[in-house]
Amino acid sequence: MKKTSKQYRQGDVLLVKIEQPSKTGKPIDPEDGRVILARGELSGHAHAIQGNDGQAQLFEGPGNRRYLMLTDVGRLEHEEHGAIVLGPGWYEVRRQREYDPAGTTLTGD
Repeated sequence: MKKTSKQYRQGDVLLVKIEQPSKTGKPIDPEDGRVILARGELSGHAHAIQGNDGQAQLFEGPGNRRYLMLTDVGRLEHEEHGAIVLGPGWYEVRRQREYDPAGTTLTGD
């Protein structure tokens, strides 16, 4: 039986729960006490872990992959979407994009 991974979607951001990656890459510094996973290209709003007291760290890994590590429960928030509560562990952060046949890549935010 194939093991399925937990996935969480908030707008154009998809988080996939993973085992700890072998290479996490460079840490990305929090901004104003928030770990910013992604910013909306149109709105400028941010998908962010609020109130970061060191329990969340974002990494820029090989091949422009991003990894989120939570040592405690984290709350992913965005101005236009409902909050998502995430358990401790590792997550791969993926941006989902909408295909536009005219050749422009759009996002949902």
